[in-house]
Amino acid sequence: VARANPRAVGPNASAAVSIELERALPLEVFGDCAALGRFALRARGVTVAVGMVTEIAQADEPGS
Repeated sequence: VARANPRAVGPNASAAVSIELERALPLEVFGDCAALGRFALRARGVTVAVGMVTEIAQADEPGS
């Protein structure tokens, strides 16, 4: 079942999401480098999500 803007993704479910970072991190697309293409999101010491990078969109650099 596909939903446009779900409030949450349940256990054992998957979703394609976009994440905007506040600072630069060493990431690569999973297909190019598996070690740098995985991530985990943690909140208060608890892992709340894990995933793999499928695409990296380059943001405009401030001041350029």
